Amino acid sequence: LLLNTNDMPAQDQLDISILSVGAELAGTKLWKSGAVTATVSYNNLEPYMRIAPQNYKWIHSPEYGSGALSIRQKTGTTGMLKIYGSFGGSKYILSVEDLNSENRYIDYNLQNSNSFINASWRSSLGEKWSVTTAASYTNNSDDVKFEGSIFEKQLVGTHLKRVFSNQVTEKFALKFGGELFAMDYSEDFYSVADTFLNSYQNTIVSGFAEAELYASKKLVFRLGSRVECGNYLHRTAVSPRISAAYKINSFSQFSAAYGWFYQDPSDDYLLYTNGLEYERADHYTFSYQLSENNRTFRAEIYYKDYKNLVKLNGSAFYLPENYSNAGNGYAKGLDIFWRDKKTIKNGDYWISYSYLDTKRNYKDFPLEAIPSFASKHNFAVVYKHWFGGLRSLAGVNLKYSSPRVYN
Repeated sequence: LLLNTNDMPAQDQLDISILSVGAELAGTKLWKSGAVTATVSYNNLEPYMRIAPQNYKWIHSPEYGSGALSIRQKTGTTGMLKIYGSFGGSKYILSVEDLNSENRYIDYNLQNSNSFINASWRSSLGEKWSVTTAASYTNNSDDVKFEGSIFEKQLVGTHLKRVFSNQVTEKFALKFGGELFAMDYSEDFYSVADTFLNSYQNTIVSGFAEAELYASKKLVFRLGSRVECGNYLHRTAVSPRISAAYKINSFSQFSAAYGWFYQDPSDDYLLYTNGLEYERADHYTFSYQLSENNRTFRAEIYYKDYKNLVKLNGSAFYLPENYSNAGNGYAKGLDIFWRDKKTIKNGDYWISYSYLDTKRNYKDFPLEAIPSFASKHNFAVVYKHWFGGLRSLAGVNLKYSSPRVYN
């Protein structure tokens, strides 16, 4: 749910973007107290697939079209209403080798449609109070066809949120509010032999409060808590969070944070059981940042303790009794970032490195192990150069990721 979006554009504008794999057209029109922007785009990877060798057999290369409309309107002296809506559709057909039969391939046909609308309004309430209200709606569907079978997946979601802010004094600020999530999720399978229809509905109501306290000119604390209650799992969760920042000088600071974070188990599990608890992560972070003369350095170390992760005991995923919250895990690591926009005239480069050590005992893992998405070392160097006469950027980048485990 977007609460921080672009403000009023500066002028009427027409943008045309032509790529090797598609095109985009966007136009903006202003009036005295508002503006509207419309965008249409189309992408097709077929030209790229013909040039770059592929390890997969594409019957129909990925193809995508979308449209979007954005409206901004000032309300009163301090209010701003923003409405954004988009619709997109994509499809592809991929031929995949049948692992059960030699030299046999199966065509997977995927079609996706997605619609989304987001509206927000913010305004001042007197000298110290302000309010932001927002709502969004999304509808995403995936239709897969293979060997005479049809698999349909759909997610329909609504999100409402209201936040009040009050600058009580120069050294104390208060923010509080509430939000509601409503979701319908379904997975349907049709074949000649069987039909399976699975779905569930979930509504989560939450409230939150956060206080910012300046202990001195250099030290600030942020204390907060969040309460969530869901009607599908019949659970209530309370999440305390605290962070602090110490300003060394006008260019650098240290910061530290601790907090609990909850999330629902995967939709794939909730389709078959509502007897689970929320999964939980406890976060510990410590960071340092230096920003001076168009140069920025950031370093952060962190530790995350995972609790109540969902375990699937046995291969019968459709039986509710095979699920439990007996899983656990951890993640610890280091992130380093350096960016320099000063040394090279018209140049901008940055270097980043991350180290991740993580293991989890969840899903159908027989013991604690490294998950398949985790890469221990990640390194990147990016350089961009601005050519003023051409009003153009040229860039080059190098990225490295250490191998990931697989089963």
